[in-house]
Amino acid sequence: MKSTTLIFSCLLVSAVIAQPHHQHNARHHHNKRAETVVWVTDYVTEYTTVDTITTVWVSEGYVAPTISSSTPTLSPSSSAEIAAQLFEGGNQPTSSSTTLVTSTSIYIAPVPVSTYTPPTTSEAPVEATPISAPASTSETPVYVAPAYAPAAETSPASSGSSSGVCSSGSPCEGDITYYEAGLGACGLTTNGTIERVVALPYLLMGTLSNTNPYCGKTITIICTATGKTTTATVVDKCMGCHNYAIDLSNAAFEELDDLAIGRTNATWWFN
Repeated sequence: MKSTTLIFSCLLVSAVIAQPHHQHNARHHHNKRAETVVWVTDYVTEYTTVDTITTVWVSEGYVAPTISSSTPTLSPSSSAEIAAQLFEGGNQPTSSSTTLVTSTSIYIAPVPVSTYTPPTTSEAPVEATPISAPASTSETPVYVAPAYAPAAETSPASSGSSSGVCSSGSPCEGDITYYEAGLGACGLTTNGTIERVVALPYLLMGTLSNTNPYCGKTITIICTATGKTTTATVVDKCMGCHNYAIDLSNAAFEELDDLAIGRTNATWWFN
């Protein structure tokens, strides 16, 4: 572009020098044209090629299209046309039109195809060995309650009898205590402060309660320490009395000894 402009400038200078020198008017007109200012515009065109790469993933069997590229072409106006524009247009700058043609290349990467083949393994069947449950040799202990063997019941000696257990001929001996009498095992309710009643040892009376043969019988008690004697009626069982110990009401115990003693020894028998 710079070389073309230089050629145009030279042509203009040659045209000015080549004009004829005629009359004064002509020279005067020539001098006026020589004062005309000519503007020369230089156009610099730069071309930049931009490479564009596009990756497109396609499926298997895809055929890539043919890639065509073209070189950018520039179509400037001819030198003659530019010169004519300079003379005809006067001070008006001219512009040249250019057409830029670019091409874009598309790169299609190959698609990798892989086939997975699972490994084949052969395993011999393993026969499971049955596990037999061990025979249970332990036995659940069974609690066997001890058989209760009550003392052999003896019929109370008849009145005035001198034979048998706890009779006048063979009296029983043991401790005597006192308790607050009330509803007894024989089903009778008594007032121990005024009634002389007694509770016999539970082993002697046995398992019967209301129908016990000893209920309602009377006994004679002699205190060993004081020698005093009293009688009492059987109305209850003494669960804490062992052997031939007996439990008296307050009224019966006071006739033998002081309540402050609490416990003393005596002999007794059935009447």
